[in-house]
Formats: sequence, C-alpha cells, structure tokens
Amino acid sequence: MLLVLMPNTETSSLSVLQNKLSVLGSQIEDEEFELNVFSWALPQASIEDGVAVWLETLVGDIYAAR
Repeated sequence: MLLVLMPNTETSSLSVLQNKLSVLGSQIEDEEFELNVFSWALPQASIEDGVAVWLETLVGDIYAAR
C-alpha cells in the first residue's frame, strides 16, 4: 500500500492524476498487480484526533472497500 498525500492539489486535477496512474498500472505486467485509487479531501476534521488514528481509519476504509 502506498499513500500519496497531496493537500495542495485541486479537486479538478484528480482526473489527470487518475489517468496517469492508470497508464502506469497498465505498464505493469504482473497479473496479480492491482491498482486501486482513492481520494479524500484535505484537511479533514478527523485529523484533529491525531494523524495516526486518521491514517488507521483511512487504511481500514481502503481494506473494507476491497
């Protein structure tokens, strides 16, 4: 799992980023490779509970979506 935090990225740029990641994913020849892209707007009020708790919640959300 790789988390890329881009707090200064405009929401309108997400489609460009998603297309670039899709191209990158298509170049990987491993049949078991799976690329899932998620995005969350920053800042989030839940970060005030602590970054570690916030990251644990994100990871939990990602695994739950699989």
